Amino acid sequence: MGQKRRKGENGSSNADRLGELPQVADEVWQADIRRSPAWVRIAGALQRPWMVLVTNSTEDLVMAHQMPSSVPDCGMLWESLMAAMHSPQVGVPHRPAQVQFREEPFQRQLGTLLAELGIDSVVLGQLDHVEFVLDDLARHLQDGRTVPAMVEVPGVSRDQVGRYFEAAATFYRRRPWERVMSDTPIRVECDKFHSGPWYAVIMGQSGMIYGMALHEGEQLVRAIQRRGSADMESVRKTTAISLMYGEQFEISVKDLDAAEEGGWAVAGPAAYPFAIRVNPGRAVRAPLTWELELLEACLWAIPDFLQMDATVAARFKVPHVAENLELRLSWVDVSKGE
Repeated sequence: MGQKRRKGENGSSNADRLGELPQVADEVWQADIRRSPAWVRIAGALQRPWMVLVTNSTEDLVMAHQMPSSVPDCGMLWESLMAAMHSPQVGVPHRPAQVQFREEPFQRQLGTLLAELGIDSVVLGQLDHVEFVLDDLARHLQDGRTVPAMVEVPGVSRDQVGRYFEAAATFYRRRPWERVMSDTPIRVECDKFHSGPWYAVIMGQSGMIYGMALHEGEQLVRAIQRRGSADMESVRKTTAISLMYGEQFEISVKDLDAAEEGGWAVAGPAAYPFAIRVNPGRAVRAPLTWELELLEACLWAIPDFLQMDATVAARFKVPHVAENLELRLSWVDVSKGE
């Protein structure tokens, strides 16, 4: 169970008395150990502390929570469950009818103890109420500003996001910004998608921001031609899929958690990929399935295109992406316009 507890201190005597508490029929609780849903500054450093959380999904309440200084174990989760029953943060002491866990080891270790109290326990793939509470906490900690999470986009699978991470890591290691000027667009065409053409601009020549932007339409090319005060206004009106690299705290914590759980490729501590779709007016969201496919294909194909040193268009079949996408890449002659 983890930690030894003295009698009378959330220990056996309290556990014995739990069976005497009234039980609310059909009341369901959820219990889990999670990292903080947002980065917080502790002692001057950004951290994601651990949390032990017990919620009442039936009544939409938080019954107990802890934020320990060390990694919590199953014993601490049991302590929180006991505290939620005999000293709840809201309401009077009582027992639930059921406790739901996200992981089987928790249920395996605590299910017998709960059964002795007449409480059922089950394992679910996702704890919807815990997620709701964590999302609300994240909005509070970030003043309402949350980073779009790709793993939450409808139709986007974790396998697809994992492939994108691999493509982004390979792109970063190949350092394409060393082969092209920052104001030299590459025209990207793909017959599978109705939109386009897209114009890829590689970032990283200044050594400050690394990544790539895929702009849709001709506004970007015109802006590069003018190089005047209207440039940024033109770029602001374009549609773009943008990939930038940064540290852990710059990407969505849900994508970060998924990357750690899946062992996804990352090129370095400052090379976590952060992809967004920017619409006119700077409205930002996570990329859709097809946008992520297009971005992934470009991440594989463009470094090869840059090594060709050719002035003609080239076609690339990208076997790494679903359905083996084919891209047509060509240089844009900015001096002549489009």
